Amino acid sequence: MLSHLKPHLKTVTRIRKRNAHLDWGAIHARWGAVVSAAKDHMADVQSGKAVRRRIRQGAEAIIRLDERVEVSKIVDHVIAIVLLQDSDPRRFRSDAAFNAQLVRVLRKLDRDNAAAWFNHGDGKAHRAYVELSPSASRFISSLIAPALGPVGLHIAHLERAKSENERKSKDAAWAVIEQMSV
Repeated sequence: MLSHLKPHLKTVTRIRKRNAHLDWGAIHARWGAVVSAAKDHMADVQSGKAVRRRIRQGAEAIIRLDERVEVSKIVDHVIAIVLLQDSDPRRFRSDAAFNAQLVRVLRKLDRDNAAAWFNHGDGKAHRAYVELSPSASRFISSLIAPALGPVGLHIAHLERAKSENERKSKDAAWAVIEQMSV
């Protein structure tokens, strides 16, 4: 999945550079609201309140991600996966599949989410990312998607408009070329 995100991550990097004058801190604050909600859930856990396991696992995963990965990297990956979905809507079979991949992509940013082992048979070290339960993944995406999804959707809209304008200018150039005579 990360290889499919590379062109979209380049797009996000280009947009960040082009809009360096904007207050990206306001967008990063939306991630801060997600982390704050996760910390509220963990406070409930620590106070002895009954909290569902999926909520506790999801909140722990969000807090761990926030502690170990830069906010800008998290935001960029969320925007990139929204751009991926917008560019190829059939890539994800459903919203649930999109949300699951969103959580997977974000969890892969933290290498500590992977288990490692050495296979003596082939003499190689292997890594595999440990999956959260589907319900914990749904909880995480239910916090992240409303907070950062609209940012990605807006950027996707801008990218579509840009490509449409480029297409129209090429079409106009071809129309002039076709009218030429020798």
